[in-house]
Amino acid sequence: MRNTSRLAVVGLGTATAVTAALGVGIATDFWHASGSGSGFAKASNANNILSTADVTTTGATASLEPGSNGDVYVQVTSTKAYTAQYNTVVLSAPSAFGGCTATTGAGADDGAPVSLNSGAVNGTGYTVTYNSGTGKLTVTFATAKTVSSSSPSSFSLAGVVTMKSDADNNCQGANITVPVALSYV
Repeated sequence: MRNTSRLAVVGLGTATAVTAALGVGIATDFWHASGSGSGFAKASNANNILSTADVTTTGATASLEPGSNGDVYVQVTSTKAYTAQYNTVVLSAPSAFGGCTATTGAGADDGAPVSLNSGAVNGTGYTVTYNSGTGKLTVTFATAKTVSSSSPSSFSLAGVVTMKSDADNNCQGANITVPVALSYV
């Protein structure tokens, strides 16, 4: 019987030695290292300022009638947390006419019922230039305008669009959309 308990003690001692050896092996599986490199940050773009330009939206007066010039009302909002400035607005030909059409036929003007007014004149605080090559109007403000996410900017540009004299009755009350691009030059 004594031999049996001796074997048990020897077996227990062997298990302890194996466990200790494994513990040391796990601890030495990690290497220590050092090095250097670069981290990177990316700045956002200021070109995500949004604008809408309609001749008859809220805030605009309905000034467009057949055969006459009308105003464009522009409201600018920003999706950025910081304040941005712009001093130039480029208007492209109207892209949506809200159901407004022009009569076509003998002697009538064909095409879009509303277009940019190539003869638009300077207004208070801004100058207007028509580019016959691109068919766009560039408006440059004497003082830069400011916009932020908490403070939208809006303005009216007098006489920059014109409605054809053969515009149909369905043009009454129509919202005419004029694409704009903003920049700081």
